[in-house]
Amino acid sequence: MDFILLFFFATVFGLLFSLFGLPAMIGFLFAGFICNFFSISSPTEIEFLSNIGINLLLFTIGLKLKIASLLKKEVYGTAFAEVILSILIISSFLFLGNNYFFSESLKLSNYGILFIAFALSFSSTVYSVKILQQKGDITAFYGQTVIGILIIQDLLATLFLAIAEGELPGYLAFLVFLLPFIKPVIFKLLDFSGHDELLVLTGIVLALGLGSEFFNFIGLKAELGALLVGVLLSGHSKADELSNSLFSIKEFFLVGFFLSIGLSSQLSIEAIVIALLLCLLLPFKAFFYFWITNFFAFRTRTSLFTSLSLMTYSEFALIVGAISVNMQLIPFDWLVVIAVSVSLSFAFAAPFTKNCEKIYEIFKQTLPIQQAENIHPDDTLVSVGKAKALVIGMGRVGVGAYDELRMVYGDEIVGIEHNATRVKALLKCGRKVLNGDADDLDFWLNLKNNNDLELVVLTMPKHHSNLAAANQINQIQSNCKVSAVVRFGEEERELADLGVTVFNIYSEAGAGLVKHSLKSDI
Repeated sequence: MDFILLFFFATVFGLLFSLFGLPAMIGFLFAGFICNFFSISSPTEIEFLSNIGINLLLFTIGLKLKIASLLKKEVYGTAFAEVILSILIISSFLFLGNNYFFSESLKLSNYGILFIAFALSFSSTVYSVKILQQKGDITAFYGQTVIGILIIQDLLATLFLAIAEGELPGYLAFLVFLLPFIKPVIFKLLDFSGHDELLVLTGIVLALGLGSEFFNFIGLKAELGALLVGVLLSGHSKADELSNSLFSIKEFFLVGFFLSIGLSSQLSIEAIVIALLLCLLLPFKAFFYFWITNFFAFRTRTSLFTSLSLMTYSEFALIVGAISVNMQLIPFDWLVVIAVSVSLSFAFAAPFTKNCEKIYEIFKQTLPIQQAENIHPDDTLVSVGKAKALVIGMGRVGVGAYDELRMVYGDEIVGIEHNATRVKALLKCGRKVLNGDADDLDFWLNLKNNNDLELVVLTMPKHHSNLAAANQINQIQSNCKVSAVVRFGEEERELADLGVTVFNIYSEAGAGLVKHSLKSDI
C-alpha cells in the first residue's frame, strides 16, 4: 500500500511542479519529503527501482558516448579544476560555520570538512543527463562535454570509494578486459533482437546483467559496468534505437531514485538552513565551470550552457556522507544536511537550465567580453553561405526531406545537424551537412543578412527545439518559408501560430503512403 501511495504523491506533485514550469523530478523529490514528514515508510522496492533507474540511465549515456571525448583536455581539465576550486570554496564555508554557527551535533573535524567539501564538489549525473535528454542536447557539443566531465568525476568517485572503503579490486577485475572479445557476439544478439519488445528486453539484460551485475561480481562499481557496456554497444547500428526504446522505462525507474532521496532525509530547521546556505554557493560552482571552459576557448554560449547544466550537487555526496559516518569522520546529522542540499540544488538549478537560452539572450551584450579570440575548433559557428534551403535536424525524416529537396535546389541546399558523428556519416554519403545547433541564437543571427534563403524545414525530434527555431526565425524577421514536422495537435497549433507550415507525421503518413502507392502503379 505504501508503494502505491508513494507513486500517487509523486504523480500529484510531479504534475503540480510541471504547471509552474519546473521539471517533474523536483515534484518527485518534494513528494519524498512529504511522505517522510508523514512517516510513510520507504518500501524496499523503491531502492530497487532507484538502482535499476540509475543503471539504465548510465547505460543509455554509454550508447551515445564516444570514448575519444573523455581524452580531450577541455573535458578532464575542467573536471579536475572544478573539483579543486569547489573544495576550496565549500571547505571555507564549512570552516566558518564550524567556528561560528553550527550546533554541537553538527561540529566537524578538519578531515570531516574536507570529506564533505569533496563530496559536494561533484555535479549530479542523474540531473544533468535527464535535463540534456529532455532538451535533446545530449549529442550537442556542450552536451558531450557535460557528459565527459560527469564521467571523469564518476571515475574519481569510484577511485575514492575504493580507497575509502579499503577495498581495491581483486584479480577478478581483470575479467573486464574480456568485454572487447565478446563484442561481436553481443552485436549479433542485437541484430537478432528485432525492433520491438525483444530489443527492449535485450537492452535491459545487457545493462543490468552484463553491465551492473557482472561488474559487481568482479569487484567493480555496478554503475560503471552499465556505462561501459553502453559504450561497448555505441558503435552498433541499433544504438540510437535501443536508447530511444529504453527511454520511458528508464524514466519510470528514475522516479524511485528521486523519491528515495526525499524519503531518506529527516528534516530539521537547522538542516534546511545550512542546506540553503550551501545552495548559495552553487553560483560559485557555475562560475568555476564557466571560467574554466572559457579558458579552453569555448564560445560564451557553450560555456554558459555547460556551467548551468552542472550547477548541482551530486547524489554521490550521499554515498560519501554514509562512508564518512561509518568512519566516524562526520556526525550522522550531516547525512540529512547533505540529502537536503542535493535535493534543493536540483530545485535551485531547474529554472536556470530550463531558461538558459533566454539567460544567454539577456546577457549576450556583456558576456562576449569574456570570450576567447580563437574559438575551439569544435565550437565555431557554421556558415551556410548562399544556401537557398536548409533542413534542420538530419535524422531519418530530415534526410528524406533533404534528398527530395536536392532535386529542386541542387547544391544550394544545406543540412544542419548537432550530432558530429552523424554529420561525418552524412558527408561520406555525399550530402552537404554542417555541424550546428538550431537552438543557438548566434546561428540564426548569422543568417539575418542571407537574402537568398527561401525555405527552412524543421525536422528535429524534439518539438521544443522546432518551436525555439521557429521563434528565432521570426526574431530575425526572415522572409523565408518555414515548414516543420509535428506529432500531436497541440504542437501543430503552437507552430501554426508562428506562421509555420506543419506536417503531422501520424495523420499524414497514411495519405503519403496512398500517394506513393498510386504513383508506383502509374
